[in-house]
Amino acid sequence: MAKNLFNRYIWLLDAIYKSGGITFEEINQKWRRSYLYEGKDIPLRTFHHQRIEIENLFDVEIICNKTNYRYSIDDDSIAHNSLKTWMLNTFSAGNILNESEGIKDRIVVENIASAQQYLIDLLCAMKNGVKVRIDYAPFYLSQTLDIILSPYFVKMYEGRWYVFGVRDDETTVKVYALDRITGLKPTDKRSYLPDDFSPEAYLFHSVGVIRDETKPCEILLKAFRHHPKYLRTLPLHRSQQEVETCDDYTVFRYFLCPTSDFYQKILAQREYVQIVEPEHVRLEMKRIVTKLNDYYKNN
Repeated sequence: MAKNLFNRYIWLLDAIYKSGGITFEEINQKWRRSYLYEGKDIPLRTFHHQRIEIENLFDVEIICNKTNYRYSIDDDSIAHNSLKTWMLNTFSAGNILNESEGIKDRIVVENIASAQQYLIDLLCAMKNGVKVRIDYAPFYLSQTLDIILSPYFVKMYEGRWYVFGVRDDETTVKVYALDRITGLKPTDKRSYLPDDFSPEAYLFHSVGVIRDETKPCEILLKAFRHHPKYLRTLPLHRSQQEVETCDDYTVFRYFLCPTSDFYQKILAQREYVQIVEPEHVRLEMKRIVTKLNDYYKNN
């Protein structure tokens, strides 16, 4: 019953969010076509109760225009919050999938294996402000590490979930991949997120999840043929700016830390991009490409 009620909350939130403005009567019409509909309309009193519960659960404001009694989501409450935007878009996609029973075999989604076992436990530990004890098996070691961690925040990147936090015996923030955790238990030790710590600021100049001693710098990237269109629709980094546009190529400017995640991103663009400057980034890219070339010189 609780799961079904939560699904109703999601459905109602999604219906209002996508409408841009909808009356209670129009909500009922959509409800009759919903995969959750069981032959009964939504009572007005129930609607208002669920609206309040949605606001409390998801921290979004559902406003009513008194001139035409149309309900909508307050854009200011989600416009600058990437988590809420992602959440609402995910709910929208989930409702489409639920209502597409006839074509479910024609919808292929990515399986995020690392989220299946430990993500919820980490989120609960973060919410309750407690440290966690994890058994961690990094790819570069043969043994498993026993770590007491204060979890600061989590991030999904390239099909994996990562947790950032500080170990009991250290002071610096480090990142751990959830798919390399083999065991996790909450402890009774309190965990505190510093008042001046911001996950967004911490990764502001990073591509992906790596933040090390690499200094941020201005990077010019030349993209050829049709590839500028891909970069315009899916930027490599938040700092991306288009600084030169020609028929044969486009130059993009970035200000970021050229870590290993950055070079992996560049390699994913294949032969359609070239690092123009700075020289030390060009040389590192050349070293990587030369190494790749060596792999294919001989059979």
